[in-house]
Amino acid sequence: MHHAPSDPEACTGGRSVVRRIALAGLVLSGLAMFAGSACASEGSRMATEYGCINCHGSQSRSAPSFERLAEQMGREGDRPEALQHMLREMREHASINAHQMVSDEQALVVLKWLAHGAK
Repeated sequence: MHHAPSDPEACTGGRSVVRRIALAGLVLSGLAMFAGSACASEGSRMATEYGCINCHGSQSRSAPSFERLAEQMGREGDRPEALQHMLREMREHASINAHQMVSDEQALVVLKWLAHGAK
């Protein structure tokens, strides 16, 4: 996993670049919130970053696809009880290393994204 350097100016060459990056980040954050839920974009990013797509992508035959999971989660919604139920189901697959590598908080972000249609 990539970690930001402790001194961003050391890598960017100066304060003006850091300010432009910060401004771009704010603009992109605002656009993401306007276009849809920030949680949804975060869920999508996390699903990609943590490799969920490797097993749950549309071409996978080894695990239920995101589409199938989103359909199932969509029926239940993002009620806390439904999310906790799916989290427990995910944790029951202890032999799946990736399921054990993410924290409950990270898994819940991905599960909320699924509950909102994985879009």
